Amino acid sequence: AGLVLIGTFLQLGLSFMAKLVMARFLEIEQYGVVTLGIISINILATVSLLGLDTGLARYLSRYERPDTARSAVYFAYGISLTISVIFAVLVYVFSGHISRAVFSDPALEPILKIMVVGIPAWTILDLGVGITRGRSETLPRIYAKNVLLPLGRFILVSVAIVLGFAELGVAGAYVGAYVFASIVLTNMVFRRLSPVFPSLGQRQRE
Repeated sequence: AGLVLIGTFLQLGLSFMAKLVMARFLEIEQYGVVTLGIISINILATVSLLGLDTGLARYLSRYERPDTARSAVYFAYGISLTISVIFAVLVYVFSGHISRAVFSDPALEPILKIMVVGIPAWTILDLGVGITRGRSETLPRIYAKNVLLPLGRFILVSVAIVLGFAELGVAGAYVGAYVFASIVLTNMVFRRLSPVFPSLGQRQRE
């Protein structure tokens, strides 16, 4: 419980600092389109999950047979990733129409085209969190989502602004942080949870 509390405070603090940097150095219009992009991919990633991350967190520990648990994990990844990739392709293709017809802001189009990569990454990250919760593995979740993600986001956003990339750089920074955190957490999940993935766990011990 103590680690979770510390991780939550770190996440909140680093997230606030990243938003503070954005608000300080971006124009109001730039900050607005980046925020719209973040909200859009957040909604689509949440829909892509179909609640499977919550299902893994709640029921994964109840599977007595490792092969049953593996099947549930692979099913969740297969369904959610397929949907998230479809969403990403559709948003990329119709980003111009979405930005003008839905948000009445053509400046959002390049932001959406950059941030669509974040839809599968966000989905993978939340699935990994669900698996760690289901297997009562606290450290990978805290390390990836509470520390690595907000820290990477703060650093990348700051670098993008210092280099003068403005809203496009900030959008890429957000996506880059999610991609990196999702890769790290997925690697930790598949390597640490040997009861679910015995072959991978055995290779790690060797």
